[in-house]
Amino acid sequence: MTAVSEDDVRYLKRQQRFLRMDVHPTLCSIVVSYSVEAAVLGDTGDYMTGERKEFDKVISLRNLRSDCNMLVVAESIMNKCHVIPSNQMGDVAQLIRYLQKRHKGDTVTNSKGATEVSGANDQKVGFGDGFMDETFEDGKLANGESANLDDLETYIEMLYEDEADRVKGTTYILQLCRVPGNLDELVENDTLLSALSRVLREDWKKNMQLAINIIYCFFCFSTFSKFHPIILKHKVGVQLLEALEYEVTRYKQWMKLLAEKKRKVDATNSDPESQEQGAFSKLQSQIVAQVHLQDKFLRVALYMLLNLAEDL
Repeated sequence: MTAVSEDDVRYLKRQQRFLRMDVHPTLCSIVVSYSVEAAVLGDTGDYMTGERKEFDKVISLRNLRSDCNMLVVAESIMNKCHVIPSNQMGDVAQLIRYLQKRHKGDTVTNSKGATEVSGANDQKVGFGDGFMDETFEDGKLANGESANLDDLETYIEMLYEDEADRVKGTTYILQLCRVPGNLDELVENDTLLSALSRVLREDWKKNMQLAINIIYCFFCFSTFSKFHPIILKHKVGVQLLEALEYEVTRYKQWMKLLAEKKRKVDATNSDPESQEQGAFSKLQSQIVAQVHLQDKFLRVALYMLLNLAEDL
């Protein structure tokens, strides 16, 4: 620090800045990182010299139970740790939710054959969010297989095969993306990211589960600010905005079709066992199933766009 004459010093300005927060890798705790900036101002109020240091505050939640109200716990943490901005309460709740469910974490085999617990070091990938876990359940492999980083090239090749193989390949890749420790290696594979963005661009209208898998992969990357430029490079955000508009329009068309069919059935006073009523019930079931998948797609897409919006 540059030497400053005592006669020139007017006062010392100290400021805390929130940096990030994460769950502790092993303990039932949340680690809040922040910086403290001390600036020496002169008689005229001009900056003369200063210093900045980073600190970690560990918030222990040893008595956290699975039935605790995570919003109440989050509010308590916010009241005790004033360095956390008020708009981060949702993220605090997500981390608490994750800690409640950590023992249920998914396992993925790494390149050395070891088993890693997903989410141990992630920021806010969404493992602690109920709908994210539910979304991933739909995309799991039926036979319980686990992805292996050594087989990544095989999974990429599957993206160039038929639709069933593309769904299976993206499911393997999603398993790898859900382990934060894999993201640095995966993001360096431009072939992988280019293939994922290409399949999303060409096939998202054709297969909703395929689109969900790919968006979830990019969502995992989006939770870390350092990966945002890579996502923007592949124009995934622009594609999602187009997809959101299209899906909203498609939902309205489904509801309109369903209403029209119902009016026709009601107008004919069809018997509940009639062919017309059976056709309507079948159509209704198909649309409900599509809306269920569409809802998952929209929520993952919106959360990803929300992460990217932090750069604006």
